[in-house]
Amino acid sequence: MKDEYIYLAAPYTSGDTARESTVDRRYFEVTAMAAHLSKIGHVVFSPITLGHAMTSVGLKKPHSWWMDWCLTFLHDAAALYVLEADGWQTSKGVRQEIDVAKVRNIPIVYVKPDANVIKRAVEAFD
Repeated sequence: MKDEYIYLAAPYTSGDTARESTVDRRYFEVTAMAAHLSKIGHVVFSPITLGHAMTSVGLKKPHSWWMDWCLTFLHDAAALYVLEADGWQTSKGVRQEIDVAKVRNIPIVYVKPDANVIKRAVEAFD
């Protein structure tokens, strides 16, 4: 998969007013999955992982700006992986990413959150 990458989608804010604890939990879950996929040999782009970091240092933009930014990366992805984390079915952002992938004939893979992956990520901080 040289020079190709997986775009890893997951719910994040569920709108512009999500509680900070929900956002932080979702960031941690998707980042743990991105790390796991990378560890087993995939090249992964996780817009939440990068976007959360940029937000934490002051980049404040509306949801529409973030979606445009995300979709720029999705357009060239080899596949869209959708992390079926809590809220993924109702996430407007995830729905938009799936719709764009379908239009562009980007393969879509649905992945379940793995409690063991999350547990190992938590243990790495201990």
